[in-house]
Amino acid sequence: MQNWFVTAIQPRYSGDGSDFYRDLLGYAQEWGFCVRNTLKDGRGSLFLRELELLRRIPRGARIVTTWPGVPRQSLAVPSFVNKLRYARFAEEKMRRRWTFFVMPIDRPLEQFRHRISARRYRIENQLEHRLFQCADGFLCCGAGMAEYFSSQYRSARIIRFDMYDQRLPASGPSIHWRGTENRRIALCGNLTRMRDLQRTLPTLRSVRYVFCGPGANWIDGCGRRDFTNVGVLSRRHLIPTLRSCDFGLIAYSRHLTDYCAAVMAGKLTTYLLAGLPVLCPSCYHSMAEYVRRSGTGMVLESLADLKHVEDISDVRYQQFRRKAQMCAGFISDGGHYREALVQAGLLAV
Repeated sequence: MQNWFVTAIQPRYSGDGSDFYRDLLGYAQEWGFCVRNTLKDGRGSLFLRELELLRRIPRGARIVTTWPGVPRQSLAVPSFVNKLRYARFAEEKMRRRWTFFVMPIDRPLEQFRHRISARRYRIENQLEHRLFQCADGFLCCGAGMAEYFSSQYRSARIIRFDMYDQRLPASGPSIHWRGTENRRIALCGNLTRMRDLQRTLPTLRSVRYVFCGPGANWIDGCGRRDFTNVGVLSRRHLIPTLRSCDFGLIAYSRHLTDYCAAVMAGKLTTYLLAGLPVLCPSCYHSMAEYVRRSGTGMVLESLADLKHVEDISDVRYQQFRRKAQMCAGFISDGGHYREALVQAGLLAV
């Protein structure tokens, strides 16, 4: 019985929070899965690659796909195209007796809800629901995703794991900067989602905010002297540079608060892989639950509570740091993914 891992991701590392998708491909391949990326050659061949998969995946196969994954939901095509693709997949799944597990990276339709009409959102949400009804199970990262999918798909197996694993070089050159601050707070990921922070991050005497990732144009012109932009870092530079900071902060623009409440962001894993204690506002419920439970940082009622960072004792800070550092080996080895796949019966213990 063959195991297949299928996803739909950009073919190259881009320096943002989605890079962990590519690491997941590597883990699956090492564990003996047949791996496929339907976006390997770009969007132009996406649908052709999906059709090829329908032909090639054998009867009785066990399929794990991320979401976005297969068939990939596309808002660039009319809804009836998605409807046809989903129906064809569900038909082949039943005919060939595939076992189908979905790993929802997040709820991507919610992310774009503010950009599409209410009618289009309603139609696409219904189509997504129909596709997910044919799933045998969901591999859910974090409490929020597990709760959502267990409430929506009661007949499916729900397997929860704590975070998305990553494999990043642990040593290499770091980006250094000058300053007299005694607390440096890192913010990494897609910075276009953090524009509000120029107004909502408090200005603190001994704190500097260090941004890394794509979409940073707004930072250099915002007039905040306590903001440093180190740009898009290569995988070789990222962890060493983050280790020059003291904390990693989870933060997004306000219009993404509801969307981010249930997700476990890739940046959480990146911070822990660098051994950074995490600062997480309580509005991001899933990540706050993990940080509180694991003792790997502080949960903040609001960003205004960042003022307390200046007062943390060295003893308490070292406790946070040690617990964060203890996570790194398990993350690098794909430990969270492996545990979920073993529980799903897709890997041997």
